[in-house]
Amino acid sequence: MPESVWKKIVALQRNFLRSGAREGNKIAWVKWSDVCRPKECGGLGIKNLRLVNIALLTKWRWRLHTSKDVIWKSVLMAKYGKDIVASSDLAVWRNVKFASLWWKDICRLGVLNLDPGVDWCRDIMVKKLGNGGTTKFWLHCWKGARLLSEEFPRLFSVSTQQHEVISDMGHWSSNDWIWNLNWRRNLFQWELDLVAQLERYIRDSPILLVDDSWL
Repeated sequence: MPESVWKKIVALQRNFLRSGAREGNKIAWVKWSDVCRPKECGGLGIKNLRLVNIALLTKWRWRLHTSKDVIWKSVLMAKYGKDIVASSDLAVWRNVKFASLWWKDICRLGVLNLDPGVDWCRDIMVKKLGNGGTTKFWLHCWKGARLLSEEFPRLFSVSTQQHEVISDMGHWSSNDWIWNLNWRRNLFQWELDLVAQLERYIRDSPILLVDDSWL
């Protein structure tokens, strides 16, 4: 819903609440934000259409992550690219040219003040690690509250595996998962210290035999 449409609908709601079917301006005795509160909180329980619109858009973004073998998602993949539709990285989503208004709204969802470092929508949808077959090591939020590319930006910049999924970042040895991290050049000593921190950070991450999922 465009912001102009939302404001127009709210104006109609406010005018009707104050004056009913009669014409003419009336005094607003109560703030509209208070009117939209639940009844148990002293409001009238009128839904905030802007929040409802955001909630519905959020459902679509959730469906992009969780839906499988559906025609509408196949159409989006054909139009924008499989990796882009499957990605949770906002920067990738927003770089699509000639996108529809609906798709642009999905891409901007969760961003406050257009700050690329803040995305509440990405923060509430995280990967539950399984076999790592669809979870990107650096670009999916699967360990802690931040992407590993944000937690270890220096290592991400020199990694040759920036877009690799976890299942391609190591191998099984007996019953143990062994990480195999590759770099595009020899690392300085302080960078090797960062690697040691990263290895400690991901050491206890369980790699399972089931598929990855979203939470």
